[in-house]
Order: sequence, then structure tokens, then C-alpha cells
Amino acid sequence: MRQGHWDEARAWFTDGVSRYPDSRHLHEGLAQMLWYVAVDGSKDPAALEYAAREAVRAVEIGLKFDKVRHTWLLAQTLGRSGDINTLAGLFGRALTIAPTFETHLHYALGLSLIGDPRTEAVYHRAIVLQPERNVDALAFYAEWLLDQI
Repeated sequence: MRQGHWDEARAWFTDGVSRYPDSRHLHEGLAQMLWYVAVDGSKDPAALEYAAREAVRAVEIGLKFDKVRHTWLLAQTLGRSGDINTLAGLFGRALTIAPTFETHLHYALGLSLIGDPRTEAVYHRAIVLQPERNVDALAFYAEWLLDQI
């Protein structure tokens, strides 16, 4: 992937997912590769949808084991594809297991991409949970506020 061999990376991850369908790491890797193709590469909307499905699968597998991982990618793919129901459902489950500032921050990022009215409250929660040295939550919240003008 670092060398731009997207077709090879896609084939490798697709093969890995077919061999090990319960590997959240392989699903996340495929989602990440597709994300780069969708956002930085061909801007293919089908790649974004596919990336979202793979990110969802990676998160769902992790949640079975009470592991909250890959939330940034989940927020980006579902937020950009506009799937508010899946975003809210998975983040609801994730926040039950890991109600951290980072989980809230990533949820707020996804909500903001969709334009959901809950965005500001979720940013506030991320900031309250870690009021010291929480540059990421403050910066993203500030950018979101500027976008509201």
C-alpha cells in the first residue's frame, strides 16, 4: 500500500478475509486500503461503501470480545456514506464498553460528517472526559464550530 500497489493490496486483503473471515485485523486492513482508494485515489463511491462494510465488520468482531477498535475509520466511512443508523448503533455499543474521550470524539466526527444535530453534545462529552491536554477534541470541535458559521 505504501508503494501504491492498490490492486495487489486489495487482492491480498480480500484473500485474507476469505480465508479468515473472523479476523478483525484483516477486515480493518481491507477497509483502510479501500478508504485510501475512495478518498485519495480514484474517489470511487463504491470503494467507500465497501470500506464502510469492512470497517463495520471489523468493529462488530471486536465488540463480540468487548474490544473497541477502529472507531476513527468507522466514523469516517459511515459518516461519509451517510449511514446514520449503523453509525449510531455501533457507537452506542462501543460507548457502553469504552466510554472514553476518543470513542466520543470519533463518534462526533462521524456525526459531523452526516450533519447530525447531536454532534455538538458528543464533542462536549469528549472534552469533558479529558479536559487536560485534549488538543484533538478541542481542535475538531473548534473546526466544527467554524463550519457552522
